[in-house]
Amino acid sequence: MKYLLSILLSFPSICIYAQDTAKFRITYSCDAEAFVGKKETYRWILEVGNETAVFYDYNNRRYNEELDSLRNAADGGVLLEKMMLARKKYASRNSLQVLIGKPERDMYTYVSSIVASSLRYEENLPKIDWQLKDSIKNVCGYDCSMAVGSVYGRTWTVWYAMEIPLTYGPYILGGLPGLIMSASDNDGVFRFEAIGIETAPDNAIIGLAEKEKTQKCTRERFLSLRKESSGLSFRERAERTRRQLGLDNDNMTVKVVKADGKEITGD
Repeated sequence: MKYLLSILLSFPSICIYAQDTAKFRITYSCDAEAFVGKKETYRWILEVGNETAVFYDYNNRRYNEELDSLRNAADGGVLLEKMMLARKKYASRNSLQVLIGKPERDMYTYVSSIVASSLRYEENLPKIDWQLKDSIKNVCGYDCSMAVGSVYGRTWTVWYAMEIPLTYGPYILGGLPGLIMSASDNDGVFRFEAIGIETAPDNAIIGLAEKEKTQKCTRERFLSLRKESSGLSFRERAERTRRQLGLDNDNMTVKVVKADGKEITGD
């Protein structure tokens, strides 16, 4: 751990970057209320580079990599069986990815799926007015200080380790003088806790997985679509998934459109 801290203390504050290499990997366990009254435990990864960071669900990334490796299978029956095994193996997964510091330093890119559509939008990083508290608790072997702040209407209580001078945390939480090791919202929907800190593998690049398969939209449109899909029955969601995957008889696909009804185009 002293070796890791010595690297952190020599971390460059300014760096010209094109494609950032991950320097550190933080693993979080997260208890989240996926459905009302039902908790799921997820494993999240935060990878930090010189100028950027990415936050993603470990199981979801491994699941997609495994599916990609199966796409050339000749036997449809074997393929289906292996896909079902992969779904069982990575049962608790979340499609959310957040790339912080790109396309510009003070922005983030948000990726998540609604039914069968993978969507992304870009936003300015919110300015969090953290209220620093005197409380101290130990998280993952580090003495952490308490802070409270609100993001997009949700109030978070976090614990950050000044011993680890990284200004990041889970999701888009950050801006404190130390790595956020624990975070929970006041509604009891999310609770993140760091369970491991390590140097990242040499080949770890900060970036979004399968970005080319996402459709670009605005945050407002994303929230509107998410709200709309949350009211669908299981059958309606299944039918919509079939259409979006082009599995219906007419081979139709559902396109994501802007609020004015025009189709979203672009990269």
